[in-house]
Amino acid sequence: MSSTQRTARDVDTRGFAYAMEPLRRQAQWRVDSLTQQLTHAKSQLAKAEAALTDTEAQIRRFSEEGALGARASVDPNAYRRMLAYLAHLQQLHSQQSHARNDARKTCAELQAACNAAQLRLEAIESHRDESRALFAQEARRKQASETDRDWLARVAHAGDPHVAPHQSTEGESA
Repeated sequence: MSSTQRTARDVDTRGFAYAMEPLRRQAQWRVDSLTQQLTHAKSQLAKAEAALTDTEAQIRRFSEEGALGARASVDPNAYRRMLAYLAHLQQLHSQQSHARNDARKTCAELQAACNAAQLRLEAIESHRDESRALFAQEARRKQASETDRDWLARVAHAGDPHVAPHQSTEGESA
């Protein structure tokens, strides 16, 4: 059981106000925002990889068909068109490969930023928990001090028959 859970049971921490709560909220917002951006970037990466895989399959298929067609066909124009289309697919493959690499880089950068933001948030939350524990410790100290004062007051007036142990002597002096 952590000290924060223990303090929640034996001391009322409703009066605790964390001074850095706006900073904690901002850090939480940053983590949430970066996580959302990372999710979007991963989606873009998956689309880029799927497009690249599809283009690679088209290139393989067309290369195989072209090789068979080149042997069977003697039409130089058809062969030129096939080579031009294959060159187009190679160029498309190159563009998609660059897009995929950019998406990977973006994902890596966002993942690093997410990790850093999460560590910062965890540090702030740890500080908040420590502050709450200190607040509870101080509240327990005050409660113990008050209990000691009450006990000492009862002991001091125990010999006086006019003062009951639970009565206050402040009202009687007037």
